[in-house]
Amino acid sequence: MPALALAFAAIGTQPAIAANQAAAIAPAGPGYADLADLVLSAPVIVDATIRSATRIKGAEAASVPPGQQRFYIEADVTALVRGAGGVPPRVGYLLDVGLDARGRAPKLKKMRVLLFARRVPSAPDQLQLVAPDAQLPWSADLDARTRAISMNLLSPFSLQTVRVDKAPTARFDGDAIAGIIDMVPITAFDLPNHRTQIRLQGQLAGRADARRQDPWGGTAQVETAQRFGDFGVYASAYYGLKHVLGES
Repeated sequence: MPALALAFAAIGTQPAIAANQAAAIAPAGPGYADLADLVLSAPVIVDATIRSATRIKGAEAASVPPGQQRFYIEADVTALVRGAGGVPPRVGYLLDVGLDARGRAPKLKKMRVLLFARRVPSAPDQLQLVAPDAQLPWSADLDARTRAISMNLLSPFSLQTVRVDKAPTARFDGDAIAGIIDMVPITAFDLPNHRTQIRLQGQLAGRADARRQDPWGGTAQVETAQRFGDFGVYASAYYGLKHVLGES
């Protein structure tokens, strides 16, 4: 009987060990699918530090779910991850946060966050989060994954120019100490009128092939440019698949 009990104890502890190992390996923040949904929904993605958090009460907080509080947040922009036209150095937005077991809201001031948002019409310094969970605590891993997904949304064939400014001037909003990479997409006026084109590109990953892994990948794009006087339409559909193998 003691041996049987020991066997059950060993079996019972194994999932806990595996769970701890999985938690240590898993990246911080949401998984790929959830993060991709946020990136796809957000015309503006901002790396910012919360400057102030003012609780909103009364009629303006009537729609807040039970167990949450609504705050008006002011945040200083550290970097613009995604968003045409830039953003001001300081932005404001509404945030609903959950309360802890003691009914207290978490400390928000000085927290560095990633914001997935859209612009508020006629208010250039105001943002609207695209989802209740569209403010995420910043981490290097989350920042890198967000930027990678944002880059994957750009078709490499649909860029007109890529401009790198190592010393941005005052005409750029926000804090861009390390510089700005400005990617300008093609417009209908950059291509011949009534043009439709299909591009196909194959890829072979040599390292994956050498290790007898799936090495094949490719890219397909369909684009069209149509002009109607001073009005033009450029549309592009892009799909890419690749397999890579890394070693360390």
